[in-house]
Amino acid sequence: MRHIVLLVLTMIVAAVAADGLTPGWARARAAERQIRPCRLDVPAARPDTDIVVGFPDSNEVRVISGTYSHQGRIIVLNNGTLVLDSADFTLRGDIFVFNHGTLRVRKGRLTVPQEFAYQYGAQVSNDGRFELDTCQARYGGSSWGVAVTDSAAFAVKACTLRYGFTTVSLIGHAQVDYSGSDFSSEYVVFDSCQLRVSHSDTALVWLGFPAGSVVDITLPGADTTLMHWEIHDGLPGVSGIGYAVTLDTTTGVLWGSFPQPGCSVTIRDSRMRTTGLLIPGPDSVYMSGLANNRQHSDYTLPLADRQFRLVNTYLGTWNLYPVDSVRFVLESSVFGEMLAMGALKAVIQNAICDGSGGYIGAEGSSQLFFILSMIQTQVVSRDRSLVVGAASTVRFGSVNATDASTMLLMFCSSEFDPRPLDTSVVYLCDYAIPYWGTVDTVFPITGTADIQPGPQNPLRFGSYRFSFASVDSQTTWHPIGVVHSAPVHNDTLETWDTHGLVSGPYILKMTLTNSYGDSIEPTKGVNLGYAGIAAEPVGLPQTIELAAPVPNPARGPAGLSYSLPRPGRATLAVYDLEGGLVRVLADGVRPAGQYRVVWNRLDRNGMRASAGIYVIRLATPEAQVTRKLVLTQ
Repeated sequence: MRHIVLLVLTMIVAAVAADGLTPGWARARAAERQIRPCRLDVPAARPDTDIVVGFPDSNEVRVISGTYSHQGRIIVLNNGTLVLDSADFTLRGDIFVFNHGTLRVRKGRLTVPQEFAYQYGAQVSNDGRFELDTCQARYGGSSWGVAVTDSAAFAVKACTLRYGFTTVSLIGHAQVDYSGSDFSSEYVVFDSCQLRVSHSDTALVWLGFPAGSVVDITLPGADTTLMHWEIHDGLPGVSGIGYAVTLDTTTGVLWGSFPQPGCSVTIRDSRMRTTGLLIPGPDSVYMSGLANNRQHSDYTLPLADRQFRLVNTYLGTWNLYPVDSVRFVLESSVFGEMLAMGALKAVIQNAICDGSGGYIGAEGSSQLFFILSMIQTQVVSRDRSLVVGAASTVRFGSVNATDASTMLLMFCSSEFDPRPLDTSVVYLCDYAIPYWGTVDTVFPITGTADIQPGPQNPLRFGSYRFSFASVDSQTTWHPIGVVHSAPVHNDTLETWDTHGLVSGPYILKMTLTNSYGDSIEPTKGVNLGYAGIAAEPVGLPQTIELAAPVPNPARGPAGLSYSLPRPGRATLAVYDLEGGLVRVLADGVRPAGQYRVVWNRLDRNGMRASAGIYVIRLATPEAQVTRKLVLTQ
């Protein structure tokens, strides 16, 4: 048996991996290829579930009409042509068009039901062509990705999109043409591609800035119809880009950027919807203080490998994409999306993902941790990745483990039950005990202990058991109760009889074991005092101490506890991330002792503090300590 010891913030994780097909996904992977070029691998066809056109007859033409539902992939290759002619076609699978293949959807409706963002997608490569002509598309209310590479083409004419959003990435010499369509889409533009959008509505255009590019531009506003705008190499303030973008008579145009390592980019007097940052390896990168929805008078991105400057420019959302083998830590930030790709480790700590850029996810063999954070969007693990959530909250979005991924949720709350799919597995560990307990009594341990495998995974729940150890002797663990062979959800897990124990600090551990004998061991601390007497710490600290705010994140008031080792003046105050004073909570001469203050979330003007990250500072003439507090909506 191998044990995975999880001490809440110090976690060593071993995961079981298996092969899986990555769903069609576009935006960050398109940007990733600018740093680590790779080709699109088209999977081997499965004749029993796939529609294959162009093999063995390389010139095959197939037409589908009427109502048709297909569970599996569409693969069009060689000189094959597939036409969905006035069809009401429902597809639960990916689309691959390559070589000189053509997929044409003419009139009718294409429906792609999805349970989460980018569950399915399309890849058009080589000289393939994908056309949507006078039809309606539906994606189940989630984003759907189309990757267009090499010299392939994607054309949308006189179409409408309902219940979803399209992400189109352009790589190589790809060509994309949208005209006369009410088709909410975003376009990620790189390399030597051509993008044309005309007489259309709602376009988010991501401009990729590669290594060596030097750009200093102002982007047009989004409040009016954009009659004509273009960007290409050689325009004033633009050099080092190979693509061309042309927009004609288009409304609802929003702007995004992908500044790559080695670029020098300045955006002036503009309103940016989003900026995506690829963080390549193999180095360690630490970032903090990112904040969505901010007007920047003159801001330079704190990454040494690129120059990205915003002058008198508003930026709505930061999206983060660690890749390769980087070790990336994001702390004390509010951001819109993070996707970990490659063989890396990424950590989100004391932060908020507000979902304004997409979702939280991992793919490849990456490891993604979110700790003491608020996730206000979907969480998705793919391929052979590992996603670990600890002491965090997931709101407004589903939690999905797919392919052969592993997800561990410890001391996390979520509005939706996790969904393990394919050969994935989800571990659920959450238990509650009174922080200040007493000896010579019996109290319950309540919570959840479960292991949920995907439908194709033979692994099952095994058992769980609790044990405890003294903080001073963590090499000796004493069992509590018995081994339990059935999962428990939001109920009593065990009772702890503390008769005969001495007062003091202890560590409580749950050992959650699967049917193969592998286990994880999340722990919590508890202080035991004497029965009938309120448990208090023994003695005072040698220096001032400020405990972590409770709760954290907080929607309303937050409790703050601090200790003073000797009499003297002490000030407890709240600041924003820029150092501005928000509220003084305590100020004056106080005797040595322990104190507790509740901040009611009002600032010094009596106004409710907005959502974000705040710094709590305790200061005396001899020293000062700080803690971060996350406020949510």
